Amino acid sequence: MTALKDEQVLQLNATDFRRRTGVNPQTFAEMEAVLHDREASKRRSGRPPALPVAAQLLLTLEFWREYRTFFHLGQAWGMHETTVLRTVVRVEDALLQRGRFSLPGKKTLTDAGTVGRRSGRERGAV
Repeated sequence: MTALKDEQVLQLNATDFRRRTGVNPQTFAEMEAVLHDREASKRRSGRPPALPVAAQLLLTLEFWREYRTFFHLGQAWGMHETTVLRTVVRVEDALLQRGRFSLPGKKTLTDAGTVGRRSGRERGAV
C-alpha cells in the first residue's frame, strides 16, 4: 500500500474509518501510541522497519479485519509475505503486552454462545 493510500485511510470520517479498519479512530490512536512507546524503548540496532508505525498498525488491522493471507497482503503492500508476518506478530505482541488490547478467552466466548455452536444445517440436519 502506498503512503497516499495510508493517508487516505487516516483521513476518513469516523464511521468510514471504523468500517475500513474495524476500530474507532480513538482506539487506533491509543494502539498507535502503544506502538510508538515500543519503538521509543527499543535499542536502535538492526534494520529499520519496512513501514512507519501507523502503516504497521493499518496492515495488522487489515489482516484481522479481512483475514487475507500474508501473501495477498504482501502483494497489496509491496513487501514479502514474511515481512508481513513479522510485522503482524510484532504489532500483536506489543498490543497484548500492554494488556488493554486483548480478546476474551475461548471459554468466555463459548459460555457466551458466540463460539462452538453450530446451526442445524451445519450439523447435517435438513
